[in-house]
Amino acid sequence: MSEERHVAPSMAMAVACGAMLNLGYMSLWLQPAVIGEITGVRHIPVDLAGVIATGETLTVSGVLLLAFRWKGRIAYRAVGLAGLMITALATLACFVADGFVSLLVARLVAAIGFGLMLVVPNLALASFERTDLMFGRLYTLNLLWSALLVYAMPWVERLGFGPAPFVGYLLSCALMLPLFLLMPAAAASRSMRKEDVAAFGAEARKIVSRLAFGSAAVGLGFGLVWAFFVLLGQKAGMAKGDAITASSLSLLGAFLGSALASQSRFFAITLPIFRVALFAAAASLLCIALSSPPPVFVAAGMIAMFGMYFFFPTVLGAAGKIDDTGRSVALINGSLSTLSAIGPLIGGVILAQGGRYLLGFLAAGAVCVAIIAFETVLRRGNERNASAAKLGAGNVPEASR
Repeated sequence: MSEERHVAPSMAMAVACGAMLNLGYMSLWLQPAVIGEITGVRHIPVDLAGVIATGETLTVSGVLLLAFRWKGRIAYRAVGLAGLMITALATLACFVADGFVSLLVARLVAAIGFGLMLVVPNLALASFERTDLMFGRLYTLNLLWSALLVYAMPWVERLGFGPAPFVGYLLSCALMLPLFLLMPAAAASRSMRKEDVAAFGAEARKIVSRLAFGSAAVGLGFGLVWAFFVLLGQKAGMAKGDAITASSLSLLGAFLGSALASQSRFFAITLPIFRVALFAAAASLLCIALSSPPPVFVAAGMIAMFGMYFFFPTVLGAAGKIDDTGRSVALINGSLSTLSAIGPLIGGVILAQGGRYLLGFLAAGAVCVAIIAFETVLRRGNERNASAAKLGAGNVPEASR
């Protein structure tokens, strides 16, 4: 059994996880630029571009959900490097692909790479003592890197190096590769044995299922509205450029949310803050969907992203306390990503029928359902400060610690 014990968490492992998180989430932050490239330059119809974007997100989610079901060991460095190579090769193919089918295949293959890179931090960070703190810090760094990358896109376009988002992917792969190599070669998730599954316990499974359900509801709420942020901003009377600027300002809210989560203690301190943050996010999504006046619209975008990125590390940290194999973290992330990918498809149909009020109330309602789902877990943790630690100690074999 000793050969399957974790390599002790270290700064090198955290840095490597941060690099993999950065590359994995590029599929999210550069997706608008990719859609702009394939519709404006490759002349792919907007509806087919939406199919490509949805397929890419669902593929990433599928890889994360597969990691939850995978019972064998997962070698972190090998999986991360495989993901990087797959993404880089598929991105190179995007330079020459100009038809819908070829672009769809290339983006789906790239998404497999993104998913593999995201598997590693989802599994590895659960072995750290403060999973919520680690996720908060790495999300904060990811937002900084993403903001710089998005800001650089117009400059890359002007310099004529090629399609800006795909150049951005390749440049990021090259810059992050040395950081991937910091991951200890022996670092891997442990195998899941039958006795581990039995020892996990019905209570822990119920908590993880509730966290996954709530996360999926949050993903649906944001997915219904966020993909149409610029369009709804224009309906609010903003110019297209101003609406795009407002969407970039939402990064500031996301940055503040993840920064706060990285300093908080989930079970002892943040129950009231967590509840207020998600209620504020629900109200903000409603304001966005209803195309509120521009100042309110801009503020709503920032508040919504604050709630989203405060929610992320907080809930993932709770899952890490319950299950230090990281598989529950992968389940939660995969559930959220799946519903957030389906949201734009539903939202597009509703908007096409002129149902902005319906869209707003559905989005806000989904987030409120998530709050109800989380409430029992949060309240139990708040009343018994050490409940998660005791649950982990009692249900996870000592060999995993």
